[in-house]
Amino acid sequence: MGEINKVTVIICGQEYTLSGDMPREYIMKLADKVDEKMSELSGGNNQTLSKTAVLAAMLIADEYYTEKEKAQRMAYENNDLEKQTAEYESLLAEAKSSFDSLKAEKDSAIDELKGIIASQEARFEEVQGVPPEAQQRIEELENRCKDIESSFFDLQMENIRLMNELENYKKKDF
Repeated sequence: MGEINKVTVIICGQEYTLSGDMPREYIMKLADKVDEKMSELSGGNNQTLSKTAVLAAMLIADEYYTEKEKAQRMAYENNDLEKQTAEYESLLAEAKSSFDSLKAEKDSAIDELKGIIASQEARFEEVQGVPPEAQQRIEELENRCKDIESSFFDLQMENIRLMNELENYKKKDF
């Protein structure tokens, strides 16, 4: 426990000596707030000091609970934003995983296509012509490669969109 401070304050024209382990400036700040509320409420009326003090206490309690509810609401909203951020991070991880999987599939298809092209070029040189079945297989693989590259591009775009969206949610938190 800290040092006990004794502070003399004036509330509604009456002098009070208060003591507590809070800093002197803080005790004076509290007394000023009470004096402000009581002066606001008395407004020149001939109310008793105790009646004015009760009304001031009620107003201060109302302010306290209103601010407490606001803080709870903000904490709940912050928790909700954290949940949304976690969901977006999960979606981003899924997108990255799909992206990596499609990239590996694309690389594999390209390697397979390169192997087929190399073997077909060797056969072409050998035979000076490409058999129709091989030409058809080459076209199928080229089309498959185009499809995979298109999917790869779409995933890249989705990945960028999700990263931007996640960044926007993170900025909103701060």
